[in-house]
Amino acid sequence: PMGDKAMAYYDNKQMTEDLERREQAGQKAIVTNLIARAVNAALGQEAKARVDWKPMADSNAFSDVCDVMGERIHEAQRETWADMAMGDAYKSELITGIGWVKVSRNPDPLGYPYRVQHIHRNEVWWDWRARFRDLRDARWIVHKSWADAEEGETLVPESRGLLKLVHATMGGP
Repeated sequence: PMGDKAMAYYDNKQMTEDLERREQAGQKAIVTNLIARAVNAALGQEAKARVDWKPMADSNAFSDVCDVMGERIHEAQRETWADMAMGDAYKSELITGIGWVKVSRNPDPLGYPYRVQHIHRNEVWWDWRARFRDLRDARWIVHKSWADAEEGETLVPESRGLLKLVHATMGGP
């Protein structure tokens, strides 16, 4: 709820009950969006300061490995549009306090093997007992997403019967 309210303020939906009453009474409600200006300034600064990813070796013995890895990482960054996904997550983090990026395998056999995408904050749950901010000690993190029943049956063929039963119980054909 607080994140949704913050996002609504950014989207210029800042009408309070008092302002709505005044507008219904015939007074024009004047709302100045100061939040969007500050967030957009921070987003512009982040975009200007963005740099390519570069692995660094601790010693010269591995500098050639870092050069090869740097080429592969730069290719992955470019092909997966990782900068755009991280920019969207950064925007979500600035406005609502949290932003998520998911790195996964690409199911398209003709596409790049990996994909990077921004995940909406309401689709992720995590272990609230985690003490580190990066959740490295979290016991579980869940990303809720919808898929077609046929896609689920293809991905988990041993659970085909259970998926059909759930689908039939929820009103499917």
